[in-house]
Amino acid sequence: MIFDFFRKKRKQPDEDGWDGGYAPLWSQKESVSVDGSGVERRTAERMTAQSVRKNGTGRRHVVALCEEIIDSSRELENTRGEYQQVTSQLNDIMLWKELSDEEKTPILETARQIQKLDETRAQLLKNEKQLSDTQFAQMQEEEDEVPASVKRLKSNEAYLDAIKRDMNYLEGEKVEWTILKQECRREQIMLRRIAVLLLALFSIAVLVLLVVRYYMDYDIQLMLLIAAFITTLIGAYVLLKYQDCTKEIKRCDVNCNQAILLENRVKLKFVNIKNAVDYTCEKYHVKNSYELTYMYERFQAAVKEQERFKQTNDDLIFYTDRLTGQLEQLHLFDASFWAHDPGLLLDERKMSAVQKEFTVRRQKLRDNMEDSLTAIDSMKKEVIDNTRYMGEISEQVKQILQKIDELNHPL
Repeated sequence: MIFDFFRKKRKQPDEDGWDGGYAPLWSQKESVSVDGSGVERRTAERMTAQSVRKNGTGRRHVVALCEEIIDSSRELENTRGEYQQVTSQLNDIMLWKELSDEEKTPILETARQIQKLDETRAQLLKNEKQLSDTQFAQMQEEEDEVPASVKRLKSNEAYLDAIKRDMNYLEGEKVEWTILKQECRREQIMLRRIAVLLLALFSIAVLVLLVVRYYMDYDIQLMLLIAAFITTLIGAYVLLKYQDCTKEIKRCDVNCNQAILLENRVKLKFVNIKNAVDYTCEKYHVKNSYELTYMYERFQAAVKEQERFKQTNDDLIFYTDRLTGQLEQLHLFDASFWAHDPGLLLDERKMSAVQKEFTVRRQKLRDNMEDSLTAIDSMKKEVIDNTRYMGEISEQVKQILQKIDELNHPL
């Protein structure tokens, strides 16, 4: 480095134990009047040189000033580079505004394509996710099996509904036969009561006829025959009806048992199908086939959206590269700056706003450079004033200051 010499001197403590601080040399100077012979001036210079050699503050102060000049020069160099960049950006804007409409047309067309693709991509990013990341990953992993699973789940659910209907029907049949059996038993009870009552009435009628014959000496043979005939007729009807009820009860038992047997078989099928349906629903975290179908449709839409997003990105890269190439043909300073923000090319108000912003920035950078140069010149003057009494080192410092001056004031 240019100032390694000063840095080494600064790191080493002086004989009087200096710890890195410094005191301005001019604070120790005294004003001296000079006569025509110059004797007093030379005497004052010898006294000042002796003071510098004695306390070493002048050398420390020079080193500190030189390091500060270096830092300011580096900052000035960075500011000058940014200033050149902003100036080049402004030149690009002026070059663009000077182009003819024929030269601008293909570039603007490419910029419009980029703007449309940007809007499409923003819309795709804005769309809400219909599936969670877990669901999408599962669908993607089992994409080939999902259609078959949807079809199988729909079939099982339809079969499950049919089994439920059969179970309900068999349950109804069982209840119906049970009720019919109960009615037949109640009817048998009523028929037995009728038979007992008929027997009692016939016995009373025979007893009454015997009493009438005994006391009134009537011929009761015909009336006995009539009573016997009526009792026999009614008894036969009751007996036949009772036998029919017995047969109906047996039939109810058979049919009810058959219904129970079929219901048990159907229940077994229901359990198997229900387990299959529950497994599929649990596997895909859905409640039914409609939800699984909806999820699969959302997955297909998401896949298409991903493909569209990828295609949009590919198109965006293609048109951005094309726009960059078109702008590079104009020999712009930074074609990529305008290629990645095509809205500036399409909207003159935005272009004017950017131009105004660059102009303000350049003015601020120019002011900063002027301030830095003023500060550097002031510190250089102070260094030169302090190195007048340092002997050999003063020439080295002057050479270093000359090199710094050449860097800060390039031709």
